[in-house]
Amino acid sequence: MAVTKIHPIKSTLKKALDYIVNPKKTLDGLTVSSFGCSPEFADTEFCFTKKKACKENGILAYHLIQSFAPDETDFKTAHEIGEKLCEKFLKGKYEYVISTHIDKGHIHNHIIFNSVSFIDNMKYNSTPQSYFYIRRTSDILCNNFGLSVISPSKDNGKCYFEYTADSKGISWKTKLRRTIEEQILYAQSYEDFLKRMGGQNYRIKEGKYLSFCGEEQEKFIRSKTLGEDYSVEALKLRIQGLYKPYKANVIIDIHNNVKCAQSRGYTQWCQIHNLKAMAAMMNFLTENNMRTLSDLDAMEQKFLSEMTAARDKLKPVEARMKELDGVMKNIQTFRDNKERKTDTQKVLYKAALKELQPYIHDNKLPNMASLKKEYDRLDEQKQELSIDYFTRKDTLKEFRDVKKNFEAVAPKALVREQQRKRSGELE
Repeated sequence: MAVTKIHPIKSTLKKALDYIVNPKKTLDGLTVSSFGCSPEFADTEFCFTKKKACKENGILAYHLIQSFAPDETDFKTAHEIGEKLCEKFLKGKYEYVISTHIDKGHIHNHIIFNSVSFIDNMKYNSTPQSYFYIRRTSDILCNNFGLSVISPSKDNGKCYFEYTADSKGISWKTKLRRTIEEQILYAQSYEDFLKRMGGQNYRIKEGKYLSFCGEEQEKFIRSKTLGEDYSVEALKLRIQGLYKPYKANVIIDIHNNVKCAQSRGYTQWCQIHNLKAMAAMMNFLTENNMRTLSDLDAMEQKFLSEMTAARDKLKPVEARMKELDGVMKNIQTFRDNKERKTDTQKVLYKAALKELQPYIHDNKLPNMASLKKEYDRLDEQKQELSIDYFTRKDTLKEFRDVKKNFEAVAPKALVREQQRKRSGELE
């Protein structure tokens, strides 16, 4: 659920912008982004747009606040919802700065946008109808992300906290996110995490995707649909305390970028971003003594081979752990239904016995203690191999950014010649 409110800024625009980008409220600026301007100079760029349109008097900007229910979402999702809301109601015509504050009991977005469009020089018309559109759009976005919304009813007069207290429930996705976050805190391994999720009455489906189905749910929910932090790889790293969201650092083509053509502020931001990306690229090339695309190709192949080798080491360990888990479950099922008093017990006993046949020697079942000991040993090995694999995978992603940047800034003739050499056209 998100509650929205909007008010005009008639003075102290700089002060309002400084407040919403406060590093203490935004994880040192991690939860701040902008469109058509740079957060650092937004007040100056807003004024430049109004001056160009000859509309310097009146309202300077508008301040929209979008608040979410306590513990219902994380800051990344909240920020994404805020950005999508801006795309919908501002339609790419107005410069804005958006920040997500996490310093209070509930996560909330602050959006300050220019009162004058830098596309057609028209003023933003704030009316009850425009606010209703913002609120309705916010509700639709929340619903799409699995968050609760306020339905039009006699409760509309209630304040935010009253409605929250009276709310009867939350979406399945929100409940699943909460449960996952809780169990990650206590899980010792990925397998332990799955067992804990099962203990919370979630059915679990593994395969190409990891999916969960809670009590009274009709369909399974794939974990990856909850956000990038909930993919299988991310969950494994988060349990180990090693998760680092991947952030691309590729040079932006300013001359062919539509946003840059529309906004001087965005162009300035891109220039700063490109300088940082260039510096990172040059540092890498210097440290590794690399000068040509052939050098980069060789390095990429090296990183890819190392990642593949790490993955190949991990796969048999995971396969054996899965096999052991199945054997131990079948042994337990076999023992629990050994008396075969009911038809159900007879079926379960027979099915478990059939699965255990390859593991029975001299009419004896495998020793549970030995199986558990082997499983624990493999689990420790898996943790070490997982760290190695995901570290190498991240390294390869970051290196490919360096390679893209090199190809973007290197002289075109040189790149083409080296590409022909790589394909064997030149000796």
